[in-house]
Parts: sequence; structure tokens; C-alpha cells
Amino acid sequence: MDEVYGMLSRELPSPGRILLIAPDHYLRGRSAVTFRGAPWDASFGPLPEDRDGVRALERLARRQDDIFPGDHGVTEHIPRIRRAWGNVPVLPVMVRPEATDLQILAIAKALLPLLEEGAAVILSMDFSHYKPASEARREDERSTGAIRSFRFNDLNRLDIDCPRGARLFLQLMKLSGAAKSRVLATGNSDDFMASPTARTTGYVTMIFGGGQGAP
Repeated sequence: MDEVYGMLSRELPSPGRILLIAPDHYLRGRSAVTFRGAPWDASFGPLPEDRDGVRALERLARRQDDIFPGDHGVTEHIPRIRRAWGNVPVLPVMVRPEATDLQILAIAKALLPLLEEGAAVILSMDFSHYKPASEARREDERSTGAIRSFRFNDLNRLDIDCPRGARLFLQLMKLSGAAKSRVLATGNSDDFMASPTARTTGYVTMIFGGGQGAP
């Protein structure tokens, strides 16, 4: 992951903001879509809130600052964002399975003008879960193809842990014209284990770009 952030910081040295999309792993959000509107102040250094992002979302989603520091889908990225880009505004958004297509589209349209000013959109999402590595890799290849092809109708049938967050990400990419994608890396938790297991987790790193905004 650190290598990916190093590459992103070289391709996009001064983004105006970071939009971080993740699943609500522990279902602590009191709404289908929640966001954090408070700054981060931790040992790795501060990160400011995205005030314009908060205003864009305040009527479409629920602000719930307290749940974000306890969810690894967000906290794995926050210190890396700080190291890559310094004191950049961050808008973390967590999406639950019950988020509707209309709600996701409305949020994407509300955020689009902010992204066109220059931003990075990061989707924090695992791929296949609890399958032997060979089966997981086949499933991850299928999921990768569907995501790169913007097959919205397939998302809920994929073995990914944030299909609704993936929909929000792809809506933003589609609206901004960022249709070009490339796969940087694929992996499986078995790659790091001493012996194979039947309960693996799949990982895929992709980058989208080519639109009016940034990757």
C-alpha cells in the first residue's frame, strides 16, 4: 500500500482534497451513508476537515464523527494520506449495504464539482473472502473485470466487501469522465501465510483516471 501512495503522490503532487470511501465494517453508522466532518489530530500529524465536502453532504448523508477512528477501512489510509500529501483536507465516507442507487447518485452529483477542482478519490475495499486461493483469484478476476467495465448491475453479485461504496466510486469516475483504468497489483492473503488456508482474502489495486479531475 505504501508503494501505491508513493506513486499517487508523484502523479498527483498537490490535490485539493482527498475523498476516502470505505465500508461501515461494524455497522455503527446510524444512516446508510455517514461522513466525518472533523479534523484528524494524531501522532503522525494533523489533517483538516473538508469543509466544502461537509456542506455538500450535510443534506444527503449523516455526519457521525466518532465512528471513523475505530474502522480499519479508514484508519489504514489516514496516516498514509498524511505522509503522501501533508496537510490536505480529507472527507471520509462510509457506505452501508442499504444505500440506494438514487442516494448514491445524488451524493456523487453533489461531490462532483469539488472533485473537478482537483482531488484523489480512494476506495478502500477488500475483494473475495473466505475461499481457497485458487477460487478467490478467479472470483477477483471476475470482480476486477466488472468494475473496470462499469457494470453497475453486477456489483451486488460480486464477492467484494463494499459493493455500494464501489457504486459511489464508479459513479464519480463515470461523471468525471475518468474511464481509463489499469491494474497495478493483485494478491491474496495466502501469499503472506506459511501454509495455505481455505479462508483467504483477495486484494486488487487499480487506478482510474483520464477525466476532468485527478485520479
